[in-house]
Amino acid sequence: MGLAAISWLLPGIRLDTRFADVVVAITDTGSVGRVPIVAVVGIGLVTVVGGGNRWVSRAGLLALAFLLVLGATAALNEYLLKPAVASPRPNIVALAESGALGSDFPDAATFYAVGGKDDRRAVLEARLPGLDEPALSASVRDRWILETGWSFPSGHSEASAMLATVIGVLATTAGGWRRWLRYGFAVWAGAVALSRVLLEVHRPIDVVAGAALGCVWAWLVLVIHHRRVPEPGNRSSPTR
Repeated sequence: MGLAAISWLLPGIRLDTRFADVVVAITDTGSVGRVPIVAVVGIGLVTVVGGGNRWVSRAGLLALAFLLVLGATAALNEYLLKPAVASPRPNIVALAESGALGSDFPDAATFYAVGGKDDRRAVLEARLPGLDEPALSASVRDRWILETGWSFPSGHSEASAMLATVIGVLATTAGGWRRWLRYGFAVWAGAVALSRVLLEVHRPIDVVAGAALGCVWAWLVLVIHHRRVPEPGNRSSPTR
């Protein structure tokens, strides 16, 4: 959460540069489609590599618990939390206030009232390519068009913080070289959170709240896992 909190201090960046494209690439690793891949790699490294066959089933069940909680939290965000708060994305607010969306959408509220995500994407697809300001690289423009949902909390920050917390706890317990994984995943989660602010698709409060929620959900994953699977070497049955 520390790096997420630093997002309040970040200066803006130009969104038509190669650096902006790198930021998009970082943010993509925190998407719902990419986090499961990162999770499988991370959980495999911390539980399977060098651990022998006895760790394989433990890793599989842990990955399953993580993916189930990840799916549940994504649905909770999409259908409950985000609509309840109804906070517009900062880039949408800026586009509307600058007149970039045209006279049909003088403010963010009008834009969000147009319909569902696909309808809002159609509006941006029709208007963003022809704009000189703001100057956007192709990857940033595509990211803005894709992300037309509500802003609070940040799902990317939530998912990456959840995974980083799970890996951090497990890596600390495993010891040895695996302890270094907790630092790598913490930096990754922080970079994902910062990327959301740099791309102007979230405010700092969105990513801090998302990271905090991710830490809470991580403990749920660990509780589920430890109740179902004993530590290797412990012959007792899982708690039922």
